[in-house]
Amino acid sequence: DDLQPPPLSLSTVPRGVPLGRVMAAPRGFLHVLVHSAENLMAADFKLLKQPSSDPYCIITLGDQQHSTHTMYETTNPSWEYACSFQIGTFLPGPLLWLLGEMSQTSYKPVQDMPSLEFEVFDEDCMTADDALGEVRLQMLQVLEQPEKWHLTELPLKSPKGTTPDGQCGSLLVSF
Repeated sequence: DDLQPPPLSLSTVPRGVPLGRVMAAPRGFLHVLVHSAENLMAADFKLLKQPSSDPYCIITLGDQQHSTHTMYETTNPSWEYACSFQIGTFLPGPLLWLLGEMSQTSYKPVQDMPSLEFEVFDEDCMTADDALGEVRLQMLQVLEQPEKWHLTELPLKSPKGTTPDGQCGSLLVSF
């Protein structure tokens, strides 16, 4: 078997994406800061206290996952949580090919990479944690200008059937 990295061609670029924005098989680390969330849904109701939540955020890229700590009794948590995700292979493609380790799955253009996912939950002790909101970013969006930090407010989409308008707060992140 003579495995070589798949060439980047116009047929591998999604329709509507300028060729200049497509990167073939990036590698390195994606650093993410989850700063805070605002106006989350209240999932905990107590007799003598204001309704609130005990939110935490799970950040996922493919099979890599990180989680913030839980902030108790708030709908506006401030986490300031930093994490990193490995993007692509550690070694460059040509070296992997020489070592016989190159496979079609280890060489993915950006548009074929999984989305960066943020899911916010309310921690519960006695029952399953409640989903408060989620948002997904395509890697073309995330890696558009990799040399710069991007501070972004992301509107959270509501879990199915929880709010009629689909709005359930926002998440402030940097990457």
